[in-house]
Amino acid sequence: NSRKVAKDLFQYTYLSEFYPFENSFDKNHSKSINPLIKEICWVPSLGKELIFIVINLTQVKLCKFSFKNKRIPIKSNSGFTEINNVKRFNWPKLELKIEHFPIETIYNYSNLHELDMNGLSISNNYEYFMTSDDLNVNIWNIEKENISTTVFKFKSSSSGIDSITDVVSKIKFDEFNDFVFYIGTATGKTLLIDIRETCCNQRHIEFYHREHSDSLIKAPSTDIINISNNEIVSRDLCNVRLWDVRNYEKPLSSFNLYREKLVDYIYANNYYNKNDIVDKFTTSKLSSSELITGLYDNQLEII
Repeated sequence: NSRKVAKDLFQYTYLSEFYPFENSFDKNHSKSINPLIKEICWVPSLGKELIFIVINLTQVKLCKFSFKNKRIPIKSNSGFTEINNVKRFNWPKLELKIEHFPIETIYNYSNLHELDMNGLSISNNYEYFMTSDDLNVNIWNIEKENISTTVFKFKSSSSGIDSITDVVSKIKFDEFNDFVFYIGTATGKTLLIDIRETCCNQRHIEFYHREHSDSLIKAPSTDIINISNNEIVSRDLCNVRLWDVRNYEKPLSSFNLYREKLVDYIYANNYYNKNDIVDKFTTSKLSSSELITGLYDNQLEII
């Protein structure tokens, strides 16, 4: 019944589809590149066009989709109709149709990541965006294709890359400060990064929380959103946490999305064997006091 209600409430008209990436081969790493889209961010624009940034594992593109509304007449009875000895002209009915144009690539940014990209976020002023791979976060000017600055890097010890114990799983610009962004890691940690000139590029605040007791569950951070100027919400596999950025030692509150034991839940539903354990769930604000987030089994949780 809920699906039927949703279908009645929301009606969508198909406009177009676009394949920004094609199968390619990376000569530097001797491997084929999957055209699968990793993330997409929309950029506000004036006029009737949609602009967005899209990434796959190795490519970054800024694309534009243009359209215009056009009213065309549909068939109707021609001539006059006589009603009560009064002749009335049958005006043709007009139908609104959307005429769209082929999607075009505005910028094709150079790939300056050594590893496969996994994250994308755009600043609140829409002048900059950042991309991430497992170890690095780069910031770009949206109008410059070949210039990028690395603003965060997970450093390995002298033993090399095998010594790295954590990687980037989520990046997000702060909605109120364009010089602040957040990093979610594969172990569920959240980092606050300040990139103002008065701060060192590697200066960051780490939000601490108790690790999950079972080594099977890595609980990667999958989403970070702003609630207010000083409060953020982080989401990992099984928890939603509310943080005050001025007090990073413990969250203000924590909500467990799975009342039963998470390991038992995953094994009971065979998620581990289906690789669903790497799924990422997003979180959105419904109001000033309510959040909505996704769960397994096509369920939603309102907090």
